[in-house]
Amino acid sequence: MWWAAATNLGVVKARELGCSHVLAYNDDNIATARLFDALAEGTRVFPNSIVAAVCCYLDRPNTVFFAGRKRAKKSDRFFYLDHNEPLSVLGKGLREVDLLHGMCTLFPMAVFDAVGLFDEKAFPALFADDDLSLRAVKAGYHLHVALEAVVLNDREKTGLNPYDRRLGPLGVARLLLSRRSVFQLTRKTRFLWRHRRSFWYFCKTWIYDYMRMFALVIARWLIPPSMLVWLGKKWMRRLTRS
Repeated sequence: MWWAAATNLGVVKARELGCSHVLAYNDDNIATARLFDALAEGTRVFPNSIVAAVCCYLDRPNTVFFAGRKRAKKSDRFFYLDHNEPLSVLGKGLREVDLLHGMCTLFPMAVFDAVGLFDEKAFPALFADDDLSLRAVKAGYHLHVALEAVVLNDREKTGLNPYDRRLGPLGVARLLLSRRSVFQLTRKTRFLWRHRRSFWYFCKTWIYDYMRMFALVIARWLIPPSMLVWLGKKWMRRLTRS
């Protein structure tokens, strides 16, 4: 049983028990002191919002790897906000974003009543959380990140990606075929198509994402990791300004 199906079982059980909210929470997370209080405060301030935590690296607890995503203006790509920035730059309160994650996220039960459960058939693992978030936005809900709710996670164990490791031919094949990869061809294509803004944006985003994937695979062998992080920060800042 994959993430979406397992989480759906929890949602159904929570509904039977009369719960008003459901927390999606990875079993390898490490909670910080104010995590759950800050998430609960967020839902009280914005009752019609899905509220997610900030995610930091387990081995670098003061460095952000997730603080929300925004949609690019000229494509269907979603880019990370404050990725690899110090936690101290985030400030306090709630940040409205265009896309969340399912790693540590508090959902009002009304969201599932409105849009249904996670689509476990189309997206058994990755993209299930993204897909539900975007369906909820179409139904009138908002997405927020509680900037004082922080969870720690080992990024290298959260799916397959070309960002934190060097990959050979077998690793690249796994990126394209594994359910644990955000670059898995079938499901990534299905997700982009389902949530496209136009056919042109779909084609542009699909081509760009796979060009970027192969460029990252090559760059990991040619460029020192510190230089890649620096280049990534500059690119994220450019996207944020545009």
